[in-house]
Amino acid sequence: LGGMRAAPLPPDKMSARPASSASSGSGTELERGGSGRSAGAARAGQWPRISRRTSGSASARPAGEAAAIVLNVSSCKYEVVRRAARGLHWMVDEEEIEFDLEEVAAGMGVSSAANEDWNVFWTDTSVSPLRVMRLKRFQKLNHFPGMHHLARKGGLGNSLTRLARRFPAAFDFFPPTWVLPAQWNEFKEQIDSGKGNRTFIIKPDASCQGKGIFLTRTHENVNPTENQVAQRYLHKPLLIEGKKFDVRIYVLVTNVNPLRMFLFEDGLVRICTEDYVEPKGRNLGQSCVHLTNYAINKNNDKFVFNEASEASGVGNKRSLKWFWAWLKESHGQEAVAGLRDGVRDMAIKTLISVQPVLAHTYRSCIKTARAPTQSKAGDGVQPQSLSNCFEILGFDVLVDRKFKPWLIEVNHSPSFACDTPLDESIKLRLITKTMQILNVGTADRRRAKQRAKQAAQLRLYAGKQLKSDAESGDGPTGGKAVVDDLARLARCEAKHTADESFERIFPCADSVRAGEYRELLAEASRLFASGPAVSRRNAQRASSPRSVLREKARQLEAQEEPDAKQQQLKGRQRRNAELARCQHEQVQEHPDSADSEHGPEQPSDRSRYPGSRPREEESAGKRDEVARPRVPRRATKSTSGSSMPRFDLEKFRQRGLQRRAAFNAYLATRGVIGGQVFAGMAVDEDLELALGAQHGSGRPSNSLFVV
Repeated sequence: LGGMRAAPLPPDKMSARPASSASSGSGTELERGGSGRSAGAARAGQWPRISRRTSGSASARPAGEAAAIVLNVSSCKYEVVRRAARGLHWMVDEEEIEFDLEEVAAGMGVSSAANEDWNVFWTDTSVSPLRVMRLKRFQKLNHFPGMHHLARKGGLGNSLTRLARRFPAAFDFFPPTWVLPAQWNEFKEQIDSGKGNRTFIIKPDASCQGKGIFLTRTHENVNPTENQVAQRYLHKPLLIEGKKFDVRIYVLVTNVNPLRMFLFEDGLVRICTEDYVEPKGRNLGQSCVHLTNYAINKNNDKFVFNEASEASGVGNKRSLKWFWAWLKESHGQEAVAGLRDGVRDMAIKTLISVQPVLAHTYRSCIKTARAPTQSKAGDGVQPQSLSNCFEILGFDVLVDRKFKPWLIEVNHSPSFACDTPLDESIKLRLITKTMQILNVGTADRRRAKQRAKQAAQLRLYAGKQLKSDAESGDGPTGGKAVVDDLARLARCEAKHTADESFERIFPCADSVRAGEYRELLAEASRLFASGPAVSRRNAQRASSPRSVLREKARQLEAQEEPDAKQQQLKGRQRRNAELARCQHEQVQEHPDSADSEHGPEQPSDRSRYPGSRPREEESAGKRDEVARPRVPRRATKSTSGSSMPRFDLEKFRQRGLQRRAAFNAYLATRGVIGGQVFAGMAVDEDLELALGAQHGSGRPSNSLFVV
């Protein structure tokens, strides 16, 4: 079916299916069975195991399928994404997108236009700016560029710490964090001090599923050269049935410029398989006691898998809805309300800390289509804009005994693997509601092509009128075209948040909190504009072990040899003073020593120097050439068009004689006869003759400076 995987048609509509879709034409190959990530669904009978591969130019889909929404999952391994798309009657495209590097470098894009004929592209990994730049106006991608600033543990720690210095009370939801090796000295000092809880947890910067995580009480177990994050271990967590747990919260980000966030109603509670005991020297290596990662605990023999989605309170993986009910029953409604509010606040502030860099990266890839007026929803922040990207973030939250949420990490590609019926139930609803709230329509492709055609005609026939129309909101590229899309998006968000599957948490309706968040956003933008990368790099260099050793060496050297440096400075000053005194005495005693070899200076004959500038007529009592040197005339234009001042040969000669006299005096103090040194350099008269013979125009040439 045109390079896509189609949902099964009802029996009553099988006869209406186009005949061309059931037969293979030129350059088309029908395959049944096979292997790969789609084999499981084919065996389950979810949809026909039919794929279409095209050769050469991509053929269009049948006319009856031209208006379908297409989801490209060529880079997605999760079957639940395909099931969610088929449940919405979307067409699933398995064809991989191939780039021609030469064409991309030349700005021609992908090698085949059919590879780009989709509405939504779903990938399991982060995306490059090149992939985002190639998006068309009607297409959407499930990742924002630059999200590694949030997903990497080091980037998250730096972003939150930077704002925590300015607002310590507002950013107290994450444990003290040190990014290694940049902050190795501070971490070593803290762990060796023995103050407070001495247990620290070490995490690799770019790992997942609990790989490389360990607990320590001494810095000797930590490699200071690896990219890691050290955090103070939270040793008093809230327990479920005597075991430690964490909560996976799902947050949907539909825009970063301005920021727009939705909190999903459900999530996962992951419980350890061993009873919790506070960390001591003997149990630091028991990962199933201290680490809540599902990838670690599922290999334990005591792990209990969920058997039915209805029984969401059984096993080591449970639902968030069950957790709220359990917390209300065990500790009251106040604990539930306080924890829910803390989770919302934590998610918003975490995204605010990286919003400026995300918005900057997104604007660098895509020119945002923004409405010319404020949002009619009364958000009070920024005008709404359309976004070609969205993202589902997984927040890992730990709850302590005082019902306070602590942010552990943020996953920009949370796992959608469905090992239990509970996983499938929660994640299928999450992905389905996400696809619905995006407001992807069947007419988006047609509408985008019409607007592009109108814009091209306007550029061709209207000329400069295009810019004024865009600024005033007229025309296909102006604000009026965006307002219609934003109105449809607002209606779609209102429709799919009415059932409380998603709760919009930012922009928030509370005016007091909205003002606080605006202040945090302004401070984050100021820090980003002032060069956070430069400041962070300088701080890392200053705190690196090698820089600290250099600084200590300089301090020791300054303490051990102060007298030697002072004596050296005094000796240099004494020699300079003696040299200046000798030069002054020689000039006073021998004022005419510079002309001793050639006799007294004779007045220059201007007839001999046609290249020199003629002097002005002297008037009695008006000017003294010796006391007041002539001021050269203003620069004149040469025949080549360049401006160059006229050359004063007489002034040049007098300066040279003065410098030579001073240098002769200096050599005399050293016991060297000036005439012997300057025997080969006393060529003043020959130089004047050469200048007079070669430069009759009065302008110097490069040969003068060579001489």
